[in-house]
Amino acid sequence: SEGSLVLTLPEAAYRERGAALLDLARKELRQARVESLAQRGGEMVVSLRFRDRQEKALALEARLREVVPLSGFVAVFPRPGAW
Repeated sequence: SEGSLVLTLPEAAYRERGAALLDLARKELRQARVESLAQRGGEMVVSLRFRDRQEKALALEARLREVVPLSGFVAVFPRPGAW
């Protein structure tokens, strides 16, 4: 199914480890791509779209936290046919 991840992390961590974060997401989630990047009060908000199982996306949180200090992890799975 299609879904979206919204990841929040310190701006400095994104500068240092953002490429590794995106590489891991692209490696683990089918058709993962950056939808948007936003800077907000010293933090970066990274939105990713993907097509994969919900369980796989949710399980990725722990691995992403090993790469960068996430302050937020939101997984969005719209109802079928909504996108």
